Amino acid sequence: MTAQVSALPGFLNVIGYGGDDISFTVTLKDKDTGTAIPIVGTSTAQIRRYKDDTEFWSMTVVRDPIITNKAVITIPAAVSAAVEEYACLRSLYVGDDLVTGPMFQGFWDWQVVSTSTKTYASGQMTIIMEVSR
Repeated sequence: MTAQVSALPGFLNVIGYGGDDISFTVTLKDKDTGTAIPIVGTSTAQIRRYKDDTEFWSMTVVRDPIITNKAVITIPAAVSAAVEEYACLRSLYVGDDLVTGPMFQGFWDWQVVSTSTKTYASGQMTIIMEVSR
C-alpha cells in the first residue's frame, strides 16, 4: 500500500492480515505547493487498542535514504499475530468483498521527534485474523 500525506497530520486507515508483515509506504508533501516535506528526527509508530491507550505495540519505520520525504512503515508479523487476543467478530468490505470473522480494530500513529514531537500520520488499524478461506 502506498499513501501520500499532504496535510499533517494525515489520516490513513490500514487493513492487513494477522500473522503477516504489513507494510505501507508514506510520502510527505506540502498540501499547497506539492513540495516534499523531509522526515527529520526519530520516528516511532505504534498500534493501540484505543486512541489514548498507554499500552501499545511497536511498528518499524524506515526512512528512504535517498528520497527524504518517504518512509516505509511495517507491522511485524509477530505484532499482527499478537493482537489476536483482542479480536472480535466483525464484518467489513475489502474492495467489493464482504469479510466477516475475528478482527482486531484499533488505532495507529506515526510520530517524529526532532526539536518537538509531530504526528505525521494516524488512523484506524484493522487486522483480519482469519486468513484462510
